[in-house]
Amino acid sequence: MNRYTVKFWIGLMTVMMTPGSMMATTIPEKTQEGAHWRVADAGDFRARAVVAARQKEQILVWQQDGERPRPMGMVVLRVSAPYQTVQPLIRQTLQSQPRLRFYNDDMTLPYLAEEWVPVLFSRHPELRSESEHMTESARLVEGLYATQKRHYGIFGSYDSHLKIYLFDATAFFGTPTTIVQISRRETYPIPRRVRREIGKNRNFFSPSPPRRDVDDVVPSEVFLAVQGALAGIADSVEIAGSPDAWRLPASQP
Repeated sequence: MNRYTVKFWIGLMTVMMTPGSMMATTIPEKTQEGAHWRVADAGDFRARAVVAARQKEQILVWQQDGERPRPMGMVVLRVSAPYQTVQPLIRQTLQSQPRLRFYNDDMTLPYLAEEWVPVLFSRHPELRSESEHMTESARLVEGLYATQKRHYGIFGSYDSHLKIYLFDATAFFGTPTTIVQISRRETYPIPRRVRREIGKNRNFFSPSPPRRDVDDVVPSEVFLAVQGALAGIADSVEIAGSPDAWRLPASQP
C-alpha cells in the first residue's frame, strides 16, 4: 500500500468518525435501470478494464437479469441532501488523492453538462426558451468539478483520467438534492500483434488500424470513499449508470 493510499484511507476514516456519521448511508442493491451492481476485481474484466487490471484495482460492475456482468462506465448518485452539506464532506474525503484537482463549476441551469440537459428539459420544459433567450430568471447552479490524470507503464503509455462532478440539483427535483457523478477514462496502446491482425482485413482505401483503445470504468476506491462521506447525512441515495435514469418520458400531446 503506497503512502497516498494510506493518507487517503486515514482521511476517509476521519470523515466517517465525525459526529452524526456513524451509520453508512444505504445505497440500493439495484440501479435505477434495474441492474444489480457490485465491486469486483478489474482483472476479472481485463478485456474492458485494461489499465485498472494492470494496476490490480477493483471497479464497479453491473448486471441486468439474464446478462453477463460488465464494468460500469459511469456511476451517478442522486443524494437527498443539500449541496452545501454534501460538497464539503466529499471534498475533504477525496483531497488526499494524489494529483486530484478541484474547480468550482457554477453555471446557469440551461448550460449544465451536456448529459444533464435532456433530464432538465424533461422535467422543466419551460426552460427550453430560456436556453435560447437567456433571461434574468435563469438560476445559478452551484457545482464542483474534480479531475485526476495519471500515467503508468515504462513510457507512461497507459493513461487514466478520473472525473468527479457534483452539483446542486434541487431545481431538478424540487427538494434538496445533490448529484455526484464519477467516471474514469482509460487509454492504452493496442498490441502490435492485434493491429497486424486487424490490418490483414483492410484494403487500400481502409483507414489504418487505431494505435490506442479506450475503456471507461468506475474505481471502487473513489466510489466507496464517496459512500463513506455520505454516511448519515442523506435521507436516501439512488444509484444509476447514466443521468438518463431520471429523464421523464415525453408527455403525450
